[in-house]
Amino acid sequence: MSPIEPYPVGWAGDLGGRGDRYPVFPLPRLCLLRHTGRLSGVGCALGGGLGRAPFTRVFDPLLTFAPPHEVYTTFGKILVLVVLGFLAGVLALHSRQGARAGRLEKWGFRVSLLGSVLGTLGAFGEYYTPYLDFSFLAFSAPGILLLMFGSLLFGIGTLRAGMTPRLGAWLLTLGGFPGIVLMTVLLGHLSGGLLLLDFAWVVLGYALCTQRGGPAVSSPRVR
Repeated sequence: MSPIEPYPVGWAGDLGGRGDRYPVFPLPRLCLLRHTGRLSGVGCALGGGLGRAPFTRVFDPLLTFAPPHEVYTTFGKILVLVVLGFLAGVLALHSRQGARAGRLEKWGFRVSLLGSVLGTLGAFGEYYTPYLDFSFLAFSAPGILLLMFGSLLFGIGTLRAGMTPRLGAWLLTLGGFPGIVLMTVLLGHLSGGLLLLDFAWVVLGYALCTQRGGPAVSSPRVR
């Protein structure tokens, strides 16, 4: 039996007795929240949290295009690209601001880099190998914890360096801790918990791609 077959994905339940359905997403064997991809977290937030039929019609095709275990694996494989994006962003941002950043930024960079590497290894092991539980416990779970606190330090250091939009730096700061915890609780799934970090790296990535000049050149600060 596949290790991910017991976890159902789809629409179920009656929210508030109104006949509305909300999405059910897979949880890991050890009762730890797991990734199924960014879209499933959004679907959980909009379809389940709001409990409105139009949202179920929009997101239903994203969750029922294949048997449950195939849907789970598909979104999980996309996660590898997301975490690789985190890794690339950490390296690019530090290379841009490292020359003028303080000690806090450097420590945040090291912790975030290690967390991104572990997260990438964990996501690959979970969805591209048969060692799902081992990969989560050995790589993904420690990687999430390191990203949580590393992003906080890295974000504060980025704010102090003042070379990127402050919106992105604040999202990076708050998106790690307490953002991952709060968003996971509010949205009901760890993929939703990472949304603030996703948005942070969209903003910072765009800034890094559009800014000109070397590491020592400061960019306008967005207040």
